[in-house]
Amino acid sequence: MSHICAKDIKINPDGSFSVAWDGDIPRFEGHRSHFPSGFFAKKDLVALEMSICKKYPRILWERADLDAVQHDIKVKYAELMADEETLHHVTQHLLQYGITFVSKVPSTPDAVASIGSRIGPLKSTIYGTTWDVRSLSSAKNVADTSSDLGFHMDLLYYKEPPRLQILHYLRQSQRGGQSLFSDSFKAVATLVKRYLDPDDPNFQPTLNGSSPLVALINFKHPFHYRNNGHWLQHEHPTVEVDSSLNFRDSSKAHMKSLDISKIENALRAVRWSPPFRAPMLRQQNKKALLLDDWIRGARLLQQIFERQEAVFETRMEEGTCVIFDNRRILHGRREFAGGERWLRGAYIDDDTFRQRVLKMDDYYST
Repeated sequence: MSHICAKDIKINPDGSFSVAWDGDIPRFEGHRSHFPSGFFAKKDLVALEMSICKKYPRILWERADLDAVQHDIKVKYAELMADEETLHHVTQHLLQYGITFVSKVPSTPDAVASIGSRIGPLKSTIYGTTWDVRSLSSAKNVADTSSDLGFHMDLLYYKEPPRLQILHYLRQSQRGGQSLFSDSFKAVATLVKRYLDPDDPNFQPTLNGSSPLVALINFKHPFHYRNNGHWLQHEHPTVEVDSSLNFRDSSKAHMKSLDISKIENALRAVRWSPPFRAPMLRQQNKKALLLDDWIRGARLLQQIFERQEAVFETRMEEGTCVIFDNRRILHGRREFAGGERWLRGAYIDDDTFRQRVLKMDDYYST
């Protein structure tokens, strides 16, 4: 490899500049690289994303909190399709609350793809780019029945589960079928305080290096799907946090030193999907204690996010749509009867959503 260095730099009146290189690529000697004004002043993308998220910080919620703002985090379909500012409001709602709603959506099967495409390309999965949830007499998936559907997140048997899920309600049953949502990050924050905050009324200090909270972060649980010729499996921790925080040390002294607010800000994802948990044999795990702690932690976490005051329950009417963060918001539904219930859905990848977040800076900087 030849040594490449700049041999001539020309700065233009508008602040742009060009560079000629010594030791350039063979056959391209003499060409110049052109750079716009402010090229090196641009923020690093990671730093830019962090600054945007800091501008629109997460708002952890329970039912009363979302009840108070549900009209503020709702937009109309026509405005979302035509207006860039409305799209950025939707992005902001997803960053802060992890959920947003769209009203007056056309009763057409392709409307969900139109909504998703405003954010970015849809994620293609074993179910296609869009898919249906409707009651079937011979359903292979509990989602395609009329029964209660417990809290869960989708596609955890993928290495990279989708970031966003979009559900368009094309038909709604006559009775029941209420949609249920719960903020898993709020539940984790509640659990964190229980183990780290001595002032919490439910404080349970770490004993003998045993901590269900630490187990939820360190223990990776397998999820799988084997059906219709597909076989997928991957393992994830129940609670994923930024790697900068040390949760390998569960000693009482270390746990006491952790900053509760930093843990809440470091939450990256929660993985919860009981119907798709793969078999987990105790002898496969080197630390049986960690598994025992995980079981206790999982039960505690479930108790927290299933509390009545934690659950936002709403009957989504025909022509409405919900978009939510599949790595944060748990969703489920009540049993239903009478009439046809038909939802059409789509997914969006994490990278696609993050790209949309970065575009907020371009929009508000102009």
